[in-house]
Amino acid sequence: MDERDFDLFLNLAREKGTPQRLYLVFAEKEFASEEEIAAGQALPSNFTIRPVMYTDKPLSKLTNFVEMLDESLQNGQAWDIVYVTAGEDKGINAEFVEDRLEHMVKRIEEGEADLFVAFTQMGDVYRAGKASDLH
Repeated sequence: MDERDFDLFLNLAREKGTPQRLYLVFAEKEFASEEEIAAGQALPSNFTIRPVMYTDKPLSKLTNFVEMLDESLQNGQAWDIVYVTAGEDKGINAEFVEDRLEHMVKRIEEGEADLFVAFTQMGDVYRAGKASDLH
């Protein structure tokens, strides 16, 4: 398998001088309903992003994209996009981690998802507005 953008992100995080922790928010695309389309309120291609789950993981415990994908799909929750950020994994506690993940969810729900790096289920960088990004 070719190296994906997600794997490049992991490699960049590994180059930091301190251990890193990944924060991941998985989201799905919610398309406009038939009623909204019929009422002229939306186009069939209109969608919103809805976070469906989140987690954190020490970078040292994640090898590559395929491993992350496999782990994320084990719980049966479908997702289209994963938003990721990394931070120093030193001197933090569970409350800090939870707050950071909830902050990410809130930003995504408020349409500020561009604050994070996002990837498709193929491991490619997700660019909002580019229809071919999601398969």
